[in-house]
Parts: sequence; structure tokens; C-alpha cells
Amino acid sequence: MPNAQPQPTTATNLIDLLIQLGLVSAEKVEQLKAATQNAGRPLVEVVEEQGGVREEDLVKAKSQFYNIPQIDLFGRIVRAEILNLIPQELADNYRIVAFNKTGDEVSMAMVDPSNYKALEAIEFIARKNHFKIKYFITSNAALSYILKQYASLSAEVEEALQGAELDAKAAQGEISVAEEGF
Repeated sequence: MPNAQPQPTTATNLIDLLIQLGLVSAEKVEQLKAATQNAGRPLVEVVEEQGGVREEDLVKAKSQFYNIPQIDLFGRIVRAEILNLIPQELADNYRIVAFNKTGDEVSMAMVDPSNYKALEAIEFIARKNHFKIKYFITSNAALSYILKQYASLSAEVEEALQGAELDAKAAQGEISVAEEGF
């Protein structure tokens, strides 16, 4: 079940909010700034990986900063027709999954709501299929849990195709035997 709507913040960026919440020190952020310059990666990404912020605290902070509710997807099984609303490659690439659908409203969980390319891709799919999107923030670990369900779907499809192929061959074999009998 999604958590309550987050409280808006006055922080101008996610790093400032993490400092305000006491999740990372300003000194630690300054140390990590050097690492971002060397690695050529965004500061938020480096703070997430090396700042010592627990993932669930980071999700709460993102929820508050972006004013998007958070959701924990662990233990949730997503029906194939909902999961497949977003192609697996897109889900992997943009770290976003569909996890619920009610009428024409589709609930999407994402790790990074600042990824505008991901949002554009989802909005395109929504327009094409006449969906309304409701966004949620989740952790990388919870999203990975749902992404594994694509693999089990692929295995089920592969198994079904192999079964159908064997049935087709058996049917052909029966036809050949029947034809030879004439």
C-alpha cells in the first residue's frame, strides 16, 4: 500500500534536503564533490552510493523532495498483463515498472523521478494506450525485485512455446503416421 502523500520541502535540491534531514553531513558532501569531478557523475548519484545514506531514508527524502508518494514493492506479485505495459528493456533502462492498473489509471514505480527521458517514454506509452499515470518512488532493491518477475515471465513463455512446438511436432507425427496408413 502506498504511504501517505509526502510533505513538500523548501530545499532547493535533493542534496540540501539530505543535509537538512541529517542524513548526510555537509562535510561528507564536500568530500564527495571531488569524487564526482573525477568520475564525471552527478553528485546525487555519488552521494547515494558513497554517502552512507540508507536506501529507505533516501527513498523517503526523494518522496518529500519531488512530492511523489513512495511505495515498497517487496513481496508484491505483479500480473503479467500489467508488468508488460512497460517493455522489459525500457523498465531496465529507465528503472521504472508498472505495478497496478485500475480502469485507465496505471501505477508506476520509479527510482529516479528526475530522469526526464524515462518520464517522456512513459508519457508516450500512456498517450498511445490512453492511460493516466500515477507515479510512485521506490528503492532500487524493490524495483529489482519486480524486474526479476520479467525473467520468470520470459521463462514461462519459453516453456509454453517449447510445449506448443512439441505438440505441433507430435500432431505432425500423428498426421504422417495416419497418412502412411492410407
